[in-house]
Amino acid sequence: MPIAFSPPGQMTPETDVDAPQGDKSTSRSHTPTCDHEPHVERGYSYLERPDRAVLAAHARREPVVLVLGSGKGGAGASVLTVMCGAHVAQTGRRVLLLDGSQNLGNLHVLLGVPPCGSLHGVLTGAALPESLVQKVAHNLWLLPANSGDEAIYALSAMDRARLHYQLSTLYDGFDSVIVDAGPGLESVVRASAMGASRLVVVLLSDDSAITNSHALIKIVGHQLPQLPIHVIANRTHDPSEGTVAFEKLTRLCEGGRHRELDYLGSLPSDSPVRFERRTHNQVVELHAVGSAAEALWPIIADHPWIFGLESRLVRSSPEKDVP
Repeated sequence: MPIAFSPPGQMTPETDVDAPQGDKSTSRSHTPTCDHEPHVERGYSYLERPDRAVLAAHARREPVVLVLGSGKGGAGASVLTVMCGAHVAQTGRRVLLLDGSQNLGNLHVLLGVPPCGSLHGVLTGAALPESLVQKVAHNLWLLPANSGDEAIYALSAMDRARLHYQLSTLYDGFDSVIVDAGPGLESVVRASAMGASRLVVVLLSDDSAITNSHALIKIVGHQLPQLPIHVIANRTHDPSEGTVAFEKLTRLCEGGRHRELDYLGSLPSDSPVRFERRTHNQVVELHAVGSAAEALWPIIADHPWIFGLESRLVRSSPEKDVP
């Protein structure tokens, strides 16, 4: 189905009443024009690009900014970011997914939504951050990253921080922001330092992943001593595997000046999620499919404050259809 983009200040018949609309005061020269038709399914026939003024008008309270990261690549933080966002959006909260990797963007691939513009244009002033935001589902928006951009690759650490700061100015237009910081120290620390409410470390059970997660927690704990850190074990064969991995991590952390870690639970190894990731289908639909997605909902329901929800949620299982 063709994508209907709304010019600033106008609405198309497909436009949601809750979707942020443009402002005539916004310069159109800052808005990149897509010459592609992103792959969308289930009736999502629009990708609004909200402007700053309207996003601010929707800000009812300070948003919860949740950063997901890992000490090792392949931990599944990107898929988990999408599933968390889809779950929270289904409760009625407006959710922004932000790809914090900057030059190793993955969320747009998972969701089948090609980026519209470059992050480097935001840094140079050629584009506004809101011009890159795309709607991918009801109450769910994506701010994608680049992939293999030489200009982004050449940025200094200071410029990368400046870029992330400019992107973070959009946070107030949403109820919850979930940042996929990816693996490694630099991107996780940078994303956590930009207004994060909490950090969730995605842990694998092998020794190298546990060691890398310990290094990540050590650095974040030193740089951001007040930031709450939670741990979720991913791709486990049974709950005990996640518990053992967390206990190993805790023992490593006991030797340093670390705060007590909060263990959220474990998610099972889920082949359907990995299959969809390889075939580039819309992972947003997997929020209610597979054992990992089923296991995630109780974690969110039992820890609503972590995900920006106001009270403990009671529901037997996620709905099978995305609104």
